[in-house]
Amino acid sequence: MKQFKTYERIGNKEKREGANWLLFFSLGFIVGVLLVNIKTDYFLEDSLFFGEELLNRLSYTSFHNEQYMVYLLQNRIGILLFLLVAATTIFGIVIMYLYVAWFGMSLGILMAVVTMRYGGKGILIFLGAILPQEIIYIPAFLFLVNLLHDLCAIIYFPGKMFQNVYMGKKQFLIRGILYYIIIAGVVIIGVFLESYVNPYFLRNILKIL
Repeated sequence: MKQFKTYERIGNKEKREGANWLLFFSLGFIVGVLLVNIKTDYFLEDSLFFGEELLNRLSYTSFHNEQYMVYLLQNRIGILLFLLVAATTIFGIVIMYLYVAWFGMSLGILMAVVTMRYGGKGILIFLGAILPQEIIYIPAFLFLVNLLHDLCAIIYFPGKMFQNVYMGKKQFLIRGILYYIIIAGVVIIGVFLESYVNPYFLRNILKIL
């Protein structure tokens, strides 16, 4: 019975944390959409920001996938390392929530811009821009920020925020390292999809519009 109550507390804790991440992601997404509506001229005056000229280039220009993959690897691994370092500071939890909100805001801005430029077709362009890599990135990074949230909590707030976790600190750190490596591997898979599959997917969507 005691073990069951422990797992029940863990489940409730994970549900609350999942709801918090979803809330900040949603708020960021809404803020992104509102920013585009408030500063419409700023976001739509740049023809390179999914303007017709850029879409025409994407439709017919050959893609240097290897160079693009190297760029994306540097960017995504850089984010992984930045979040890990941030989690070891006292502001780590705040940074995790801000990152999730920023992630949602960037998607909100993208969706708002393409729908304003192209109407209903913009939804297809939006999907073409984020698929299939975001199917990998979103759960991977949400799992990552949740893991790093707990890492920051166990370092700075063990009595307040980490008291109901079913494993000890040493066990958590060992398992956390393993999870971090697995997440990095999943992100690399996402980079591969973004480098080689997404350009082909987006190009074919643009050609039928």
